Amino acid sequence: MSDKYNIFIELLNFNKKKYTAEQVFKDFVSLFAISLSNKVFFNQKNSDMYQKIYGNYDKGEHYIFYTLSSELTKLFCNEKDPSDILRRNLSKNYK
Repeated sequence: MSDKYNIFIELLNFNKKKYTAEQVFKDFVSLFAISLSNKVFFNQKNSDMYQKIYGNYDKGEHYIFYTLSSELTKLFCNEKDPSDILRRNLSKNYK
């Protein structure tokens, strides 16, 4: 895998003592999806779920989700051959 994913992976492991990278990733994807969805059509149930997930992290840790969003955008802005950070090549699934 390319080194371009190193920053994203490091961000997922920002507090290994408290959270697994998988949990941070799951929460990040959920927050990202809810945020995008609520911009198109606001849903209170989704908003409540967003607040619950976000509330599982300390105030000083909230920055991580904004940073992950920014990093993900940079990674895939001009991506031609996507790969996931779990080490699987996804390009063959899209052909």
